[in-house]
Amino acid sequence: MTVFRAFVPNPALPGGVELAEVERPVPREDQALVAVEAYSINRGETFLLARPRPGWRPGQDVAGRVLEPAAGGGGPPAGARVVGHAWDGGWAPLVPVATDALVELPESVSTVAAATLPLAGLTVLRLLRAAGSALSLEEHWPALLTRAIAAEPAAALREGGVIAPGFDAEL
Repeated sequence: MTVFRAFVPNPALPGGVELAEVERPVPREDQALVAVEAYSINRGETFLLARPRPGWRPGQDVAGRVLEPAAGGGGPPAGARVVGHAWDGGWAPLVPVATDALVELPESVSTVAAATLPLAGLTVLRLLRAAGSALSLEEHWPALLTRAIAAEPAAALREGGVIAPGFDAEL
């Protein structure tokens, strides 16, 4: 059994989290094992720390490198720089991420910047799917969204800088 240190919930502590030894994750056939270089903290996760589900560990938005590609095939190869939305466990050195929730990163985007995007991107995607037809964006929103995201967004959303200049009114 290989163990490493990761953040786990502990509602009895201030902040609701502690570093503890955990077992190395075993990915499913459809998951790649990602060596985490950066992760972001989501508001929802902070609420879950107060009343965690049994076995749940924080960490959804991650960026890093594929240590082991998905055994079932598909997805990025070993060594690829990636960003993904893990189910949980991303506040750790290693996390399994489903290949359909993982994309390769261009060299021009840092892992720190990329880790801030998965949940925010999913939120925008759901909004555009729900409102896209009403806004007549169904064919144009992928290109618009690609142009609208800043090349190097701020590491913390409270700092702003995620939306590229000139796109605030459109989004």
